Amino acid sequence: MASEGSFGPHPAVPFLSLGRELVLLVDRETGLELAGHDASSKTNFAHQLCTTPDQALAFASQCRFPTHSVIVIGCSGDQPDPKRALMKDIASQAALAEAVHSVIAECGAAFVETDMRAHRNPTP
Repeated sequence: MASEGSFGPHPAVPFLSLGRELVLLVDRETGLELAGHDASSKTNFAHQLCTTPDQALAFASQCRFPTHSVIVIGCSGDQPDPKRALMKDIASQAALAEAVHSVIAECGAAFVETDMRAHRNPTP
């Protein structure tokens, strides 16, 4: 059995996020393979470019933070640049403020996004 999920922009509808889940079941004795696919726009996948820790906290609060974690990423211009900074497992206001402050000092802004890993985002 294998399962993989991903989140990102909808391939056909601008400005809409899409969650996808792929499942594969294989019976090794018979060679039977069953594949399944689900896609839904019901997700809290979101991101925002932030220039202050307060702005980051306001954004995160809209995404069910702190029960749902966020990721803070460095920026080059207005685009995320994980080579400059990448901080995961942020689940407290203090950790978010510290991460955003550090990234802003380095990059001038911080890209904050929902952490869509299953153990950090309990929304189905």
